[in-house]
Amino acid sequence: MEGMNQSAQQAREYGTSDGAGIVTGAGSMLGERATSPGNVGNQKRRIGFDFGLALARVKDGQRMSRHGWNGPGQFIYIEAGSDPSDPYERSGLLSGIRSSLFAFGDRGTTRRLPHVCLHNTRGESVPWLPSQSDMLAEDWYQV
Repeated sequence: MEGMNQSAQQAREYGTSDGAGIVTGAGSMLGERATSPGNVGNQKRRIGFDFGLALARVKDGQRMSRHGWNGPGQFIYIEAGSDPSDPYERSGLLSGIRSSLFAFGDRGTTRRLPHVCLHNTRGESVPWLPSQSDMLAEDWYQV
């Protein structure tokens, strides 16, 4: 549509969340989808980012969470890797991963790859692997 930037067009077409659980359904300018398959009556559906968009935001340094998680305060984030090579000599990919996700490591150390962590309800961080439900969910939002 004329006058809309690409992000706004994508949000209107595919549906995203504003990060607070406000629904922005596909085709909706008001941010609500009154009914859809699986909804009963006029219940509103919580729609957010899909996993691909959530992961892209995590790789850009954002924290992401799901409305479907049962504990408050949980989110995922990326833990930067480290590489002992000179950062001015690095470019492109390191082990297939973009070099911007690495910090400078001490000479003589091994390369530590970046990884996704979960900040859990106890305030602890652990390496995280998504479940099938996490990967198929469309209720991801930015923290």
